[in-house]
Amino acid sequence: MLSKTLLSGLTLLSLTACTVPLTRAPETVVVRLRPPSELLQPCPVPKLQGQTNRALAEAYERRGRSLDACNADKAALREWANELPDAK
Repeated sequence: MLSKTLLSGLTLLSLTACTVPLTRAPETVVVRLRPPSELLQPCPVPKLQGQTNRALAEAYERRGRSLDACNADKAALREWANELPDAK
């Protein structure tokens, strides 16, 4: 009788040990941020208009300004990415 009572007590004790919350390691949550949509748009490419040397020079200037603006967007994206807490 004593062994049956002891066995029952040990069984109950082991079941109550399962309900005690165990200390777990903190969960790591990865949050991926997307860059602003305006920085993901393709860079505009001005078209050549006209058939003169002047039109060619103007188109060359427009493409240069477009490239500069596009590079400024990408530089802003890099700066934003460097400001993130886990950036290295």
